Amino acid sequence: MYVKGINLVFWGLIFRFLNVCIYKVDILPSIIGTIMMIIGLFRIHNGSFNFSISCIFSLLELPFLAFEFFNLRLNFITNPYVFDTIFLLFDFVVTFYIFRGIRDFAVDAGFHDMVSVVTRRRTEYIICFLIFNILFYFLGVSLALIGIAFTDLILLFTVRLSYDVFEIVDKKQLHVHHTLRPHLSFHSKQK
Repeated sequence: MYVKGINLVFWGLIFRFLNVCIYKVDILPSIIGTIMMIIGLFRIHNGSFNFSISCIFSLLELPFLAFEFFNLRLNFITNPYVFDTIFLLFDFVVTFYIFRGIRDFAVDAGFHDMVSVVTRRRTEYIICFLIFNILFYFLGVSLALIGIAFTDLILLFTVRLSYDVFEIVDKKQLHVHHTLRPHLSFHSKQK
């Protein structure tokens, strides 16, 4: 159950990070990726409250992605950076809590090495995110986009690396489910 959820999160991230356009049509729209992520996060939200928070902020991102998909901007926003900054903050919160949720699963599964890896990757993500988004405002788009792609890859590789953790948690829950289920036997009464 959890592996299917994290798999949807993984593929949703790929849809969000890759912009493949054919004749000015995005064939991997970010809004589809976010919907896939929301479904995946909903499937694994009961394993960690952090995934619930990430799911809520992913839902809050949907209007921004719809505006982006249909090439609309809100008329009341005079500065285009306001729209992008709000979306980036939501995106940061979603990502931060995905890292925390993976860390919770690693702790539950007893993967202490994975806990340190996820914590280190989360720190790397935060530093890169802050540096490259600050560069975006001061140095321009091209340098910042390289850095933002790097931060996206950090998250993507961490999610992919966590598959084993989610499989272990799935197996533990399956084992607990089988041991707690009462065994039924039918005995015939003898006269």
